[in-house]
Amino acid sequence: VLAALGSQVPADALLASLVVYRAIYYVLPLVIAILLVTATELHRLKSSPLASGAARTAGRLAPTLLAALALVLGAMLVLSSVTPTPGDNLDLLAGFLPLPVVEGAHFLASILGLMLVIVARGLAQRLDGAWWGALVIALLALALSLAKAVAIYEAALLAILVLALLPSRRLFHRKASLGQALTSSWLLAVAILIGGAIVVLLFVYRDVEYSHALWWQFAFDAEAPRSLRAMLGLTVLTMGICLFSLMRPAAPAIRPADGEELAKAVAILDRNDVADANLVRTGDKSVMVSPDGEAFLMYGRQGRSLIAFLDPIGPKSSRDELVWQFVEKARASGCRAVFYQASPAILPVIADAGMKAFKLGEMAVVDLERFDLKGGKWAGLRQTAAKGERDGLTFEIIPTDCIAPILDDLRQISNAWLDHHQAKEKGFSLGAFTDAYMTAQPVAILRHEGRIVAFANLLLTDTREEASIDLMRFAPDAPKGAMDFLFVRLMTTLRDQGYRHFNLGMAPLSGLSRREVAPVWDRVANTFYEHGERFYNFKGLRAFKSKFHPDWQPRYLAVAGGLNPVLALLDATLLIGGGLKGVVKK
Repeated sequence: VLAALGSQVPADALLASLVVYRAIYYVLPLVIAILLVTATELHRLKSSPLASGAARTAGRLAPTLLAALALVLGAMLVLSSVTPTPGDNLDLLAGFLPLPVVEGAHFLASILGLMLVIVARGLAQRLDGAWWGALVIALLALALSLAKAVAIYEAALLAILVLALLPSRRLFHRKASLGQALTSSWLLAVAILIGGAIVVLLFVYRDVEYSHALWWQFAFDAEAPRSLRAMLGLTVLTMGICLFSLMRPAAPAIRPADGEELAKAVAILDRNDVADANLVRTGDKSVMVSPDGEAFLMYGRQGRSLIAFLDPIGPKSSRDELVWQFVEKARASGCRAVFYQASPAILPVIADAGMKAFKLGEMAVVDLERFDLKGGKWAGLRQTAAKGERDGLTFEIIPTDCIAPILDDLRQISNAWLDHHQAKEKGFSLGAFTDAYMTAQPVAILRHEGRIVAFANLLLTDTREEASIDLMRFAPDAPKGAMDFLFVRLMTTLRDQGYRHFNLGMAPLSGLSRREVAPVWDRVANTFYEHGERFYNFKGLRAFKSKFHPDWQPRYLAVAGGLNPVLALLDATLLIGGGLKGVVKK
């Protein structure tokens, strides 16, 4: 081709044409084929379990990573506003932009940097308003970073943030509250950033003698005055944010749920499967209802701990929102958020909220469909049932409308049981004997020679997925093994009524890791479990529940790290015992 056309067409143009021809004829089809094959394989991989797992993991990590990137870029914008711009960049700007535009871009970019730092907190909490704020701020800051100093690297990093935000919109589904104030830790972080910026400003311009005239000098090469004005804007904005956060009205005192709130909670729990949710009926806990009215969470306060009991009750989407709502309420009240007896189902959202789970023990749940007194496995319970019948014990479930006539008999047994065990009524995660609580659900009783000698109040929901009990008390003269007999007869009756599981409650500190590399929490808890019988019958409780061959399900204490787990557990113990005196008195 060169030999034939070399005399008619310049060699460089001819060579360029040949290269373009080869690229169109060979390279372009190859690139298109590669893209099509890659797209096909990615579409096929998308439906695989591995891809689904990776997508879920990315969905959990993305808000945290985006928040960290926004925080770093915000700090970068703040610090760049107090450092000089390269002279070549200023000369380039002088030929394209008027001085007021450069001055304004420098000042506004510093303000946007501080705003991006604050928005980062909302990104970590998956707030929809934070996503919009970060996107708008990043786009504006990208343009201003070019206008103030032709800062290519800053603009590139801000572009990366924008590109990362765009496909992650669906992850930020929580409604933002414009009235949220920064917590003390975030206020401290902002103060440290501004303090660091002041130190950098003083160090960079240490050779510039200060005078009042610096504030009014406007020129392309007037770097120190430009940085001073940016620092003043940052300081004023920071003071305004701090004043807004510190002067907000104090969080209202935690009060027990009123009648209307309890009615909403009871209506929700009846539609769900968690029998222990009936402990909301005690009336000693506060109630938080999800915005859609489909879920609720019960909680109390002790010291600086806001403690939620169990998971939020309701569908998953509403549960997750309540976890965030509760954490924000705790922070606004100056408290640590704690989840007591949290199940594995809410551990992912707890981790997203910045909390860590510490195993408390294991819940014993009996599968009633497999509960049968036939065979060698159930020989012990079969003998218990036979012995109770020989002793003349009779079992009966009293419906709610028939409890009032026997309430005084039940109260006498309850008082005698408390006196015999030198104990007092508990609260929070345990019920107390009150007329309203005892008549809210059916009661299982044992009679001996026509007299009531033992009882247990039932916890039931309309779904019949699970049943449980709370107060279990017996008279001092009740036949030995009476409570075992009550459990056997109760489970048999509930099974026949269509209930699928029976919750025997938690065995504290059981089932924790005993490996040498186990966390300190587990090792300390195992020490208490092995040597703390003087204070609590850990092993005896586990052995009693094991007789019914339950499935053991882990339960956790969820709280932030550091010393918080120890303090949270102490506060939860005090809340259940009714204060230090109640704990000491059992």
